[in-house]
Amino acid sequence: MNPYSDEQAARIREMDSVFRLVRRQINAEWHRIGLSTLENLEGKGLNYTHGKLVVYIVEKGPLKSSEAAELLGITNGAVTGIADKLIELGLIERKRSDSDRRIAMLYATDKSQTIISAIDQIRDQMMIKLFHDLSDDEIEFALRLFRKMSKNLDKYDT
Repeated sequence: MNPYSDEQAARIREMDSVFRLVRRQINAEWHRIGLSTLENLEGKGLNYTHGKLVVYIVEKGPLKSSEAAELLGITNGAVTGIADKLIELGLIERKRSDSDRRIAMLYATDKSQTIISAIDQIRDQMMIKLFHDLSDDEIEFALRLFRKMSKNLDKYDT
């Protein structure tokens, strides 16, 4: 049962469409100015998700693949592929848990620490472009809207 009028449902679908477009544009911009341009990564094409995984591991400490998958909103198999590439580049390490050998943990390396500032710079460039013409009131409204949408989704997670 749809609680919205036809007009409201049409506007919500339009908002969803525009939201998806902005996400695609952000991903395209990430690829354009992203981590693959850093010299110490040997020109490897790292995308937004690669960068996010490195940031999560640095910020939160060692993660199980399942934890990383949940944070990134992707499958465990996808995490394995991303982790393999990051391991090849020396940005993270995979180690077996001391308490349970079945569990593999993803750890940050010294090299991962060095790209965090680059990731922050890329993020800053993206935010400048994304929010360029927005007034303080528009930014405040967007914050309230995103917080409310997040809260709405949290209601359904339980």
